[in-house]
Amino acid sequence: MKKRLFSILLILCMALTMLPVTALAGEVSSGTYDIAINGTKWKFEENDSGEYIPVYYYKNYTFNTDAENNFRTNDNLMLTKEGDTVTISFRRGTSYQSYYHQVKFTIESKVEGSDISCIEMGNGNNLVITGEGTKGTLTLTRDGKDGIGAALSSKVGNITITGGATVKVTFKKQSTPNVSGHAISVDNHDLIISGEGTTVEATNQSGASKDFSNDATVMVEGGSLVVSGGAWLKATNEFTNTNKPYSSDFNNYSYFSCAISGDENAPCTVSVTGEKSRITASAYNSTAYAGTSMGQAYRWANFDVDGAKIEVGNSSYPLTESTVDGIEGNRYVTISVPTAPAPHIHTFGDTWTSDATDHWHACTASDCNAIKDKAAHSGGTATCTAKKVCTVCNQSYGELDPNNHTHLSGWASDETHHWKTCSACSTDIEKTAHTYSEWQITQGATATESGSQYRECSVCHYKETATIPATGPCTHEGTLKYTDNRDWSTHKVECTACGQVINAKEAHAIHGYHINDVAGTHQEFCNKCSFTGHVLHHSNFIYVADGDGHYKKCGICGVTTGMKEAHIFENGSCTACGAADPNYIPPTDPAPVEPTPGGSVIIITPEATDPVFLSGANQTVALGSAAVFRIDYNYAAFRSIAVDGVTLTPADYTTWEGSTWVKLTPAYVKTLGIGTHTLSVYFDGATATTTFTVGGQPNPDTGARDAVGIAAAAAAIALLGSAALLRKK
Repeated sequence: MKKRLFSILLILCMALTMLPVTALAGEVSSGTYDIAINGTKWKFEENDSGEYIPVYYYKNYTFNTDAENNFRTNDNLMLTKEGDTVTISFRRGTSYQSYYHQVKFTIESKVEGSDISCIEMGNGNNLVITGEGTKGTLTLTRDGKDGIGAALSSKVGNITITGGATVKVTFKKQSTPNVSGHAISVDNHDLIISGEGTTVEATNQSGASKDFSNDATVMVEGGSLVVSGGAWLKATNEFTNTNKPYSSDFNNYSYFSCAISGDENAPCTVSVTGEKSRITASAYNSTAYAGTSMGQAYRWANFDVDGAKIEVGNSSYPLTESTVDGIEGNRYVTISVPTAPAPHIHTFGDTWTSDATDHWHACTASDCNAIKDKAAHSGGTATCTAKKVCTVCNQSYGELDPNNHTHLSGWASDETHHWKTCSACSTDIEKTAHTYSEWQITQGATATESGSQYRECSVCHYKETATIPATGPCTHEGTLKYTDNRDWSTHKVECTACGQVINAKEAHAIHGYHINDVAGTHQEFCNKCSFTGHVLHHSNFIYVADGDGHYKKCGICGVTTGMKEAHIFENGSCTACGAADPNYIPPTDPAPVEPTPGGSVIIITPEATDPVFLSGANQTVALGSAAVFRIDYNYAAFRSIAVDGVTLTPADYTTWEGSTWVKLTPAYVKTLGIGTHTLSVYFDGATATTTFTVGGQPNPDTGARDAVGIAAAAAAIALLGSAALLRKK
């Protein structure tokens, strides 16, 4: 029985040792995802800032798609969630793309023999794809051999495409003709396409026999297809059946190539509203084998398109207009809402229009000649050089009086002067140059953009405007802001004056330490940003002499710890701090002894030797890992360390007793270039020297080390089990 238990334990432990490290990582389980992209399931969780982000992105598993013109996922193509709505939005971020290019991204699913969509919704979430005014393009292509399903799919919520986005969705033709697939599929929910400039181009190359009967480019079962606000849906089914598997099948099957469809038991409702909104639906007919395919623009659909223009036909250019009833059975149908001119309503102004004899109110429309209240001038007295002035419309008429200007207007002006005009005779009087105020700034100039200013005449209030030149390139002097990237090694540097990001990932400047309230610990910090590192215990101690004793001092942060200790003198100096022994009397050399005649004297002087490395010499260390060395020499004689001739600061290394141990910190090793370096450890009167090589691959991350540790432990258990079993035998 014990042998059997040991055998089972051995098998289990060996199986654990063969587990890949990735098997220990977390995954979003099936059925709990918010959105799936090419089969990768994303679930949003709330971070410390209250934002919902994809959990894989939070774990550095980046949401990523192909893009053009230097556009980047998570910068220009955002994946966010609010409430029960997941949004894929285009925007122009901080990457170096040209504003002359559109935002373009591609998602392509090539998984064979399955129904894995480019995008599929989960957890009852709705999906919104928006261009946010950028007129961006998202291309979704389902191209897996013998694949089924849809390129864009939702069985749990609505799909809305808006904001001027262009979405191109394609389900490509498969190796067998009788494969049911859709470019877009929505079950028991709505497909909404809205907003001027929003365009959806859906193409399907698959077809299904009448036994399947639900194949369509755009499939909306039991829900509504709504196109509004000037949006355009182009749905095309390009299926053509040129394959004849069995000669008897031509009488039994008819393949459908439908553009837009619901289900026989759950028809969809098609709605087109708003000026410029339209749907163009088309399907091909195969002529290779008579009677084997049927092309239909719509199938199993109800329509709410009152006021729309409908064009139907069975050629590529439908010319006939029809009602909804005329759509059925046609392969090409366009439903559009034309922009209808509003009926003109006269708007008569309050001012009078006049000629030499009459006055009237005219319609304010530039292309309308309608008038009302037309009447002859009346009343008034002739003044100055003008005629009489009509008391109704103030139009001058009649006799002239050259001596008096009494009908003066308000101030008129140009760039240099202002004046008043007699409305009776049109004479300009009181013409004088402007009297300007001080310049007033309306928009300040920046480093790259010019500003504007104005001044105003205090008499006629004429405003003169002028441009303030741009100040030129920003020097960033005194305006740099440092923000911790929270990645333990870098911060972002940006200018608060011009907004430029100087360095997105500058290494922390770790040259100081906080002394913590917790006894015996300190913490490194960056001199530029708010970063604080790991809490470390005092180490690399040195001793500082103080009169008749010495104190222990941390070699990293410099804090003095412990009580004052008495000197321990040996050979004239303290063995810990090196203080001189005030009572030490150097030994005197013995008097020389004359050699015995006929004999000889041999003086043997021991040969001085450098310290020897017990371990770590000529080692290879991964970039970003610690390098540890052990030297056969008295630790009390240690003084300093240099790499490649440069003396290190205490923050770069740790030392301790047991002979002499030296450990170069991972942060310092990470600063060295890949290649071979020289280490020099200096003692009183001696130097230990060796080389070490920095490799090109970093150590595994924490999860990998844990996994390797588990594997190593399991292997050890397996070996122990094997040994016990052998002893038992």
